[in-house]
Amino acid sequence: MNLLGVVHGSRATVEVMRPRGSGHILNVGSLASWVPVPGETIYAATNAPLRRYPVAGTAGTGRGGREGTR
Repeated sequence: MNLLGVVHGSRATVEVMRPRGSGHILNVGSLASWVPVPGETIYAATNAPLRRYPVAGTAGTGRGGREGTR
């Protein structure tokens, strides 16, 4: 849910924003992605990709890497 919820939610949001020509997506993750808590390895591992997904998910898509939205 941590990673795939953000992926699917972001994709759906981009589809709504595209016809409007603008919009912002704010993804919120846990501090565990930076400093894992002992015993919470899996939780930290599912939050860590949230830091890079917005950058990697829009790389090379044109117009500043923003799927054509601002």
